[in-house]
Amino acid sequence: MSEQVRKVSEEHLSKLQELNQQFTTMHQQVAELEVRKFQVVAGIETLRAEFKTFEGELIKEYGDNVVINLQTGEIKDKPEDGENK
Repeated sequence: MSEQVRKVSEEHLSKLQELNQQFTTMHQQVAELEVRKFQVVAGIETLRAEFKTFEGELIKEYGDNVVINLQTGEIKDKPEDGENK
């Protein structure tokens, strides 16, 4: 005697497959976001190093006791401790 195979309904199978596909898709999206996040963080570190190098060049050119306005390029002496900025 052969046993009869039990199956879920077509409706339930379809819903189960759809949910599983959504889960797989979202899992893949999270993995892609993590890779992108790693790339952005690495880019920030590269930029930070470049900024530090350029800061050294600016210090050589203008001294280390100045403040540069990033909008206008105006250079001012750093205020002494306790002075208003």
